[in-house]
Order: sequence, then structure tokens, then C-alpha cells
Amino acid sequence: MNKTEKGIIGLSAALVVLGGGLAVLKMTEKGDGSGNESSLSDTEPTTEAEGSGLTLVYDTSLEGPDSTEHVHGVVDTIEVTNESGTYTAKLVQKATDDEAAVYTIEGCDDLPLKASTISSLASNTVSLSTTALIEEQPENKAKFGLAEPSATVVVTFESGTKRTLYIGDQAPSDSQTYVMVDGVDKVYTCSNYNVSYFGKSLEDYIDTEIAPSYDSNEYPIVSELKIERTDKPDMVIQYDTSSGEEGSVSGSAATHVLVEPASAFLAVERSAPITHGMFGLTAKELYAVRPTEDDIKNAQLDEPYCRVTMVTEDKTYVLLLSQITSDEDGNRLAYAMLEGVPLIYTLDADDAPWITVEPVDITSRNNIFTTYVWLIDSLKVSFADGTKADFSITAKNSDVDRTSASADDFNVALNGSQFDAERYRQFYSYLVNNLSAEDFATDEAFSGTPLATVEFNDTQTGTATKVEFYERSLMTALVVINGESRFTCSASAVETLAENAALLNTDEEFIMSVK
Repeated sequence: MNKTEKGIIGLSAALVVLGGGLAVLKMTEKGDGSGNESSLSDTEPTTEAEGSGLTLVYDTSLEGPDSTEHVHGVVDTIEVTNESGTYTAKLVQKATDDEAAVYTIEGCDDLPLKASTISSLASNTVSLSTTALIEEQPENKAKFGLAEPSATVVVTFESGTKRTLYIGDQAPSDSQTYVMVDGVDKVYTCSNYNVSYFGKSLEDYIDTEIAPSYDSNEYPIVSELKIERTDKPDMVIQYDTSSGEEGSVSGSAATHVLVEPASAFLAVERSAPITHGMFGLTAKELYAVRPTEDDIKNAQLDEPYCRVTMVTEDKTYVLLLSQITSDEDGNRLAYAMLEGVPLIYTLDADDAPWITVEPVDITSRNNIFTTYVWLIDSLKVSFADGTKADFSITAKNSDVDRTSASADDFNVALNGSQFDAERYRQFYSYLVNNLSAEDFATDEAFSGTPLATVEFNDTQTGTATKVEFYERSLMTALVVINGESRFTCSASAVETLAENAALLNTDEEFIMSVK
């Protein structure tokens, strides 16, 4: 994963960019030159259907007595009333030659909004075009659903002029809807697509994307991710600052490491949904907008089961999660809130892995011996029966690059005597590939003499590490690193290590798999 430019692109939820055509747009429709709404009745159709191709929303105050053009003018507000309630799209910045007009939904500065949806509402309003004239001077508006319209749209221009649309029923043709304009006693049809935005509720304009999405190689750096659950130890994952350094050999391709409840490298594919899963996370639906205390309690978020804190270079996200529950259809889900955003989301349980993740689920199995073989200049192995193997590894050339070196570049001694460097590499390879962590075992008690002890010195970090293996059960051994219990591993793997140590001064091949 490449290190990307600093910063999180802020959620531009409250403002919408519309095309410059909303500022001044002219539609060339021939009329009677009167400059008022009645000009629509005499406009010549632009297609074969009578009354098709007529623009319904324009600023009549901008037309002179001899005008043959309808001028849209600058739309100031679009007030929509439908069965869900009333909301108003409001102009906050007029278009310029270089910048498009900017709109928002009034009273929603505290909510993230869907920019593209509000943009479509505004553009479809001013570009609404008829597909046919259905009836002039209708005596029975009810048969078109226009006696009690499903939606009323009041468009107010900067000049103060208003234009009101009434949305009726769907016409027999599946793709058309009946409409009327205030002051024009005619029923027209318009495309369902163009009028569909007038049936939307306020919730339809609220963005259900919880955090912005990015291409995988453009993620902002997550410096820390912390998972707090009410019944589990905290998990803390941090960015590995050495992961991008040239020549770094950290034992893992992941850019992050686990630091609590124990230090461990992460498995790239299994850890990515945890470290970066909040980016682009989208709710299944909204449970509550501007939730009350009762809403929060009913969603089990008054005392959230899980709290996920993601820290990036410019922004911190705190996601509160309930325990996994099920809806009436048996679908597994969880409720969520993002701190600072007055919304309760419903998430598919699979989209909220932080609720159930355990350290062992995302860490590399090999979290015991991860240092590259030629970075070590001293390796000591001892066993409960007194057997010892003391290796010293010396570069033949002091300028050798230990991160890319081979056995030919080193002299190896075992217990003070010359030893084959390639055979030493094979012995160490067993440690790396077979003495693997199976589970975490933090704060577990241990005592007595360890079954085996391995001590080594890392020339790159300058650190010395002591790994001890204690008997835990017939099947498992407790792994203690620098005096702290960390993991469990296979007891058989420790027994096989002892068998390999006994083969060091022979020509027999090492046992490279656990019995």
C-alpha cells in the first residue's frame, strides 16, 4: 500500500455543485409573445406528440412583451412537499464563469447529504420537459391524481417570481407521469425519471456513506486504530513507520502492527477490513435522523458494545456499534453512530467486523520468529536437559547488505567451531516456519524450567530477544517473549526443535515439518 498525500478529504455532504446552466439557461420555445404562463398553450410541439418538448419551469419576469424565448433565470429555492413532508433546496452560491452554483437542503447543515441527489433534483426541476399534452381545461383532475397531488414543487427565482408544479399519478404508460403547472389549465405528461426526485423524502438526500471511500492505493494513512469492547481487552493497531523504509525487513507485508493486547505482525488480507474497513462503509439504511434518547437506547448505543477509533493525519473517526442482532426476517445487523453526526445507521453484520474480531483473526501465524536470518549475528538455543547450541554469525565483508545477503556472505560458528552457513540457515528456517503462534495468551502465569529457550540479536534494530517455551498442556506450549507471556504454539513443534538441535553435528537432514 502506497503512502498517500496527507489528509482526509472532508465530507462535502452539506453542499451541492450544480452545472453552470442553472445560472442562466435559455430554452428556445416559440410562444405567443405575451411573456406569461399562457404562452405554453400556444407553443408549437417539438416532436410528433402534441404538447411535447415544453419547458415547464422558467422565470416569466425576465421575458419582454415581444419575447419568443423562456429564460430560466437563477433558481433561489425549490420547495418540495410530498407524503413524507416538506423540504427546501436553497441556493448558497451563484454560478460564475468558472464555478458551478452551490445548493444545500435548508436546515440540514448538521447532516451529511448526497451531493449527486440534490444536484439531480435541481437540474431536473429546471430542465423538466413535457412528453405530451393530455387534456386542456380538465374538468376532473382527480382522474389524473391532480386533485390531491402526490407532490407539489414551488420554484422561487432570484427575481422573486414563483413557478409551481403539481405531480399526479402515473399514466397508463409505465414511463410517464401526469403534471400540471399553476396558472396553466392543462394536463401534461413528463418522464417518470424527471419527476421521480419530487417523490423523495428528506432521508433520501442523507448520505449513508459513513466515511469517504478511496481507491486502495489512495487511502490516507491510518496512524492508529483502537477497538474497545465491553467484554474484551482493547485492541490497538498502529502504523508501522518502518514499513515504507528502504531495506526494511519487518517480517510482514502489512503496513500496520498490533501493539495491544500483545505485539504482533498482521496478516495483510485478513487485517485490511479492520484497518481500512471504515473507508467507504455504507449503511444498509437509516434507523433514525437526529435521534432522541429513546432512539439511542433502543439501538443499544446509549452504552455501546463496541467503540472503534480511527486516527488519520487530519481527522479522527469514532464509530459506536451495538452488539449484533437480527431483524424480523432473521437478517444479522448492527446499529451504528459516528460521533458528531446525528444519525443512527443500520449495518449488515458482515460490514461491522470490529464487533467480533479477535487478535488471532488478523495476525500473522508466525509472530514468534520474524527476523530475517542474516540480520542475526548471535543465536543461542538451549533445552531443559542442558543441551545447548550457540551460533555466532559474522559477515565476510563488513559492507555486506544483510537484508539481501546469502549464506556465501557469512562465516558461522557453532559452540566455537566452524559450521556450515547453509546448514545454519536451514536450522533457523525451521524456527521461522514451524514455531508459529496459534493463539494469544497474554498475562498467563508460567513457572519452572522452560522446555526450550531461544535468544538472538537483531543487527538492524539493535535489540536482543529471548523466547522461552513452557509446558502448558499435552498439545500446547506457552510462548514467553522477553519475560511476558504472549502466545501458545504446538508442543510438538518444540519437541521437533530439540530433535533438530541433536542433528546439528551430523549429516542428517533436519526435520522441516512438525510431527
